[in-house]
Amino acid sequence: MGGFRLQLAISTRSFGPRPDPALVIDGLLRLEAPAVAVHAGLPRPLLAGLLELLHRERSRLPVLALSNYAPAPPASTLSSAVDALRLCSPDREERQLAIAATLDTFAAAADVGAPVVIVSLGEATSPDWPRMARLLARGEPLPERLLTERSAITERVLDNVRFCLDPLLARATSMGLTMAIPNRARFHQVPSTLELGALRAEFRGAPLRPWLDAGAGHTAWTAGSFDPGAWLDLHAADTVGVSLADASGPRRGLPPGLGELGYRALARRLLEGRRDGDDLYAVINTSDGFTDAELRAGLDSLRTTFVKPAKPDA
Repeated sequence: MGGFRLQLAISTRSFGPRPDPALVIDGLLRLEAPAVAVHAGLPRPLLAGLLELLHRERSRLPVLALSNYAPAPPASTLSSAVDALRLCSPDREERQLAIAATLDTFAAAADVGAPVVIVSLGEATSPDWPRMARLLARGEPLPERLLTERSAITERVLDNVRFCLDPLLARATSMGLTMAIPNRARFHQVPSTLELGALRAEFRGAPLRPWLDAGAGHTAWTAGSFDPGAWLDLHAADTVGVSLADASGPRRGLPPGLGELGYRALARRLLEGRRDGDDLYAVINTSDGFTDAELRAGLDSLRTTFVKPAKPDA
């Protein structure tokens, strides 16, 4: 018999950027978290300790996803861990290093039984980075010229990504992993909505699926570089998971339901027409410092929001 399941998880990021592994496990078990997702950028010793504990607790605390890179590349800082090595880089040597680091994440995911690895593709070189950085810092909309310049380098960016996806998807297939590609917060980051569509069409049949980062989408939407409706039109039906945090005014990273964003319309789009057996992963991805009660409220909010509509009677 078919069916649909919403699989909920809490990200380890909700316990801090570099949390103590034992405290993470204690917190997740105390919350009776259904599952966990491991965030990117943990140094190798910290990640090893966390994965050892997660392996020990697999029966009570399944791991749904790991975010690339896990572990963080040696030269990366916390703020640059995701883009420390770029799979979209024009430099062949950097791409090869990025492939190797991603394969390390695949191995870590397999070790703890995580079915999904969330893989960010990196940042494209910007023709006007200093000006763009100042605009983003002030929260101003991006000039149309910058968006046009970004679109002009799409094919070059996709060529670089293809170089990496061929070996990565072959390995993911052999390991039984799904490679999930998230949207990003900044216009120069890869992929855009259309770029993701092009990659999915080219690698149709491979374990390559969209992942919606709702917080990143909100940031990009305020800058004028992301259309949530267009992304959902192209990718909602095949989206494997969603990262969720709420916001209230300038404050972001709140547990779902504690801010003002609301996710009912998003949930409806992601669940419409979803095939039986095609589960959706929903990960609470907050900043740290929230109480157990607030995180439990976030879980409860998602349980009541992400409910697939009943099929009409024949």
